Amino acid sequence: MSGRPAPTLFDRVAFEWMPPARYLKVHPYWVDELATGKRVRVDPRLGNPYSTGRLAQHVAGHSGPAAVAMSYVASTGAAALFEALFRNAPILPGHRVYLEPAKLANWCLTELTLVRPVEVFPAGLPERKMTVTSAHKDAAWRRLISTGNHSTTWPPAIRLAAELHADGKTLGGITWNSIQCPGGGAVYLLYDPPNGPGLWTDVHTTRLESGRGQTAIRRALSACGYTWINTGWVDHFGPSPGDL
Repeated sequence: MSGRPAPTLFDRVAFEWMPPARYLKVHPYWVDELATGKRVRVDPRLGNPYSTGRLAQHVAGHSGPAAVAMSYVASTGAAALFEALFRNAPILPGHRVYLEPAKLANWCLTELTLVRPVEVFPAGLPERKMTVTSAHKDAAWRRLISTGNHSTTWPPAIRLAAELHADGKTLGGITWNSIQCPGGGAVYLLYDPPNGPGLWTDVHTTRLESGRGQTAIRRALSACGYTWINTGWVDHFGPSPGDL
């Protein structure tokens, strides 16, 4: 790295592998395409070019698509749900989580299989220690993967990609253990490319408002010790589509 500014988000370059396996993704079923105004079905194999979620390579104030589309997947259904649709859902005593059924409209849970390994940047502990040795960079990553102000994470994401590129590497994705659902599995943020249709197979999408979808919610949350309740509470908290 001689002759170039020192990287701001890592001390040494290291990646870990996202292994070929079954992953889960929460996403809308339909979206209104900004360029045409037409309603189009979401392809879960593709990233969202308009994402304003955490670590999107999005330029603040820019209304068009980002230079790099982005997608979230998780290793468990619970992590996928808590990181997206259930992110702001109230947690009640007895490990109960509330979300009224009306909030499920137009939302899906997709299961899909990764066909080949993908190199991803490790942002969570303990793997972050492979790349970060300085206290201030470690603190920066703690904030980046936990802050609720996602717009503050966009410039660092762009900067990380540029700094890795300067070192001859490509930022294909970032991973950490789910913070919204501790112990519930890993979260993977993937950029297009390498994310895209050729990376996934055996894709199955379930509308969460359906009976089958609601059963999937109960099973996923039960697997990490939570019970979904959908009556008897006034919900002032809802899903945040921008989180995706």
